[in-house]
Amino acid sequence: MVSIEDNLHILQTSLINLSGLDNLSQVAAGIDIINNDLLISVQELESISGNVGRIYVLGNSQLESLNGLNNVNQLSSLYIYDNNLLENLEGLSNLNHIEWDLTIQNNQNLVRLDGLENVTNICGDDVYYSSCTLDISGNSLLIDVDALYGVTSFGLNFEAASNSASNSDIIFKISNNNTNLCFSDVLALAEHIILPQFPNWTYFLGMSVGGPVVIFDGLDDC
Repeated sequence: MVSIEDNLHILQTSLINLSGLDNLSQVAAGIDIINNDLLISVQELESISGNVGRIYVLGNSQLESLNGLNNVNQLSSLYIYDNNLLENLEGLSNLNHIEWDLTIQNNQNLVRLDGLENVTNICGDDVYYSSCTLDISGNSLLIDVDALYGVTSFGLNFEAASNSASNSDIIFKISNNNTNLCFSDVLALAEHIILPQFPNWTYFLGMSVGGPVVIFDGLDDC
């Protein structure tokens, strides 16, 4: 097997690894790795490169690493949910471009976002997409979001290209039980990412105006 012209679905299996997919080099529409309770590694996907569409990694209770996805550099969307042993995102170290949404939620052992340092663009390429979201929430051990300081474009092209889009369709959310994050650190990141493209944006007492909707619920200052 060299290429898949549609999605690669790995759903509710009893697999420990992905042996047999070692020669897969291209996936056109997306990779879904969902609810595989025994899966500990995706290393066998290391030959896949370029743009694979979306990646969903959801509900894999034994998965410790995303190593194997290291050669993916562009995605339409990235969703990482409910992977309780995942400590970092280092397997995504070559990813630099996410066309639409980045969502990382409820990964109870995730300490840092290391692996996303090379991402420069989130949201903004598709005039037909209805929303644009950066959502980091419910990761109870997460201590910083510094890996996202490389982002230099967030939502700008999306707003300009779509006649129906508005600032309210662009959401920047870091909240909900990220209990080890400091509000001031997260606000500094938001300012770093948002202000160059939305210079009139302000955030005060829970309200954001002049740019993306920003949600910081449940964050305390340190």
